[in-house]
Amino acid sequence: MSFSACRDTFRRGIIEGLLASEGYIEAIGRTAQGIIPVSAIALDIYPWHAWANLSLRLTSDPMDIRYAIADWPHFDFVNQETCSPIREAAVYAAEVYRNPPASMERIEIAHLIFLAGAEALLDESIAETLNRLGIDAPNLGDGIKGHWFEYLVLDPDGTVRANYCEIVRANRSTDRLIDTWRPTPPAR
Repeated sequence: MSFSACRDTFRRGIIEGLLASEGYIEAIGRTAQGIIPVSAIALDIYPWHAWANLSLRLTSDPMDIRYAIADWPHFDFVNQETCSPIREAAVYAAEVYRNPPASMERIEIAHLIFLAGAEALLDESIAETLNRLGIDAPNLGDGIKGHWFEYLVLDPDGTVRANYCEIVRANRSTDRLIDTWRPTPPAR
């Protein structure tokens, strides 16, 4: 069991869940510009319950429910009951959570599971899949620039009160910037 296996299992589940829900997504309807008006996708992970699901937030949804994923009209449109690859990811995460490495507490392995989910959701293949389905979702890569579309993975217990996707984006950008920033030695 590893971080990369957890990430890859979630990525497969997300892609399969989205593709299996093409009709559902298409039924949301398109704007005059031909885009389905989605402003966010959330991956909810509950490793202690062996549960995971996907939700969509629309551009018309009020801002006061921005992070209240359960209040989104398209909450839980894909879950482990409707998508076996999401079920596989949820079961994998639960197994890791119930049997963490000896050096970790469950709260720490949960943190890594949420990070793996965020890495999966931010994978360029997810943005490509969303775009293929008519949703204008950016491939954020390791850039720091903002975009109106949000990717969300939140800790449902609130231990870490941040969007794990933003943590991953900040770390990717920081790694890239540090690698390219080579201070010039002072003149002598």
